[in-house]
Amino acid sequence: MSTPKPLNDSATAKVFNNDLVLTYNTTGNYWIFPPNKIEPTYGYWVYSFDDENASLTYKTNPETPTMTHLVAGWNMIGHTSKQNMNVTNSLSSIDQKYSYLLKYTHGGWLMHIAGADNSGPGRFYTMEPGIGYWIFMTEPADYTALSA
Repeated sequence: MSTPKPLNDSATAKVFNNDLVLTYNTTGNYWIFPPNKIEPTYGYWVYSFDDENASLTYKTNPETPTMTHLVAGWNMIGHTSKQNMNVTNSLSSIDQKYSYLLKYTHGGWLMHIAGADNSGPGRFYTMEPGIGYWIFMTEPADYTALSA
């Protein structure tokens, strides 16, 4: 899971009630359970005990775009637009600094390989709002949220 824009109330308990939520701190190489708040550019694993929808209310005038420092290796990120977007455009701030992008669906894992044709089975080429992703960085870089 992810949020494309800053939330009015980003406290994890307000967004997810009694669900189990965790994220991965790549700098320290450890899981955070639960995170204090839900922020754009980050991805989250959520285990819900019931079928439910998270009701997200975005800030109307957010501050400057959010930025997250990604380390070489695996990182969890979120898509930062409210619209579906081509992976290359969505990840323009870290262009040529990643090799793989993974997302989990009810059908299993899907992969995007940078610079490859991603139209085949098990592949994807569009990032979606609300989805969390694992990204493999080939070098450290700053992932900046999109302004649109």
